[in-house]
Amino acid sequence: MITVPRAGGEVDAFCSRCKLKLAHTILAMVGARVARVHCNTCQSEHAYRATAKAAAKKRAEKSGSRGGRPEARLLDLDELLKGKDSAHPHRYSTGELFARGEVVEHPIFGTGVVVEIRGDRFDVLFRGGIKTLAQRRAYAALTEHHERAPSPPDALDEPGEVEGSVAV
Repeated sequence: MITVPRAGGEVDAFCSRCKLKLAHTILAMVGARVARVHCNTCQSEHAYRATAKAAAKKRAEKSGSRGGRPEARLLDLDELLKGKDSAHPHRYSTGELFARGEVVEHPIFGTGVVVEIRGDRFDVLFRGGIKTLAQRRAYAALTEHHERAPSPPDALDEPGEVEGSVAV
C-alpha cells in the first residue's frame, strides 16, 4: 500500500539541526511535494530534505551565488605561490594594508596568498580554504572607538559634595 504524504502526516527527512534522517511531521505541501517539516526529535522547523545530499546541494547552490568570493576549488595554493617569495611572507595584522597576490603569514591559518581585495576586507587562500580578513580601515574604526575621551565627571563626584554627608 502506497501512502500519499499530506500535511499533518509523518515522513522521514534529513534534519538540518540533528544532522540525521529522522521522523518529521509534515507542516506544508506545495502540490504533491512536501515543502516544510517539523522534527519530532529536536522540535525544529525547516525545509524538507529527503537526504543529507539534498542539504549539501542547497548549501553549495547558496554559497555559489554570493558572487564576491572566488571558488576555492578553482584556485591552487601551490600554483599561486610559484615565483613568489614565500620564505619572507607579510605577517598578518589588522593595522596593515595588503595587495592582491601578496604572500601572507597568519598565526592560525598559516601561509596564504591574497586573492581578492574588497575595501577594508580581503580574501586569502590558505591550505584550509579561503578566509576573509580585515585590514587597515577596519582597524582604524576599531581603535577610534576605544580611544574616545572619557565622559566628564558628575557634579556629585567633586570633593565636599558627597550625597548624604554633612559638612562640619
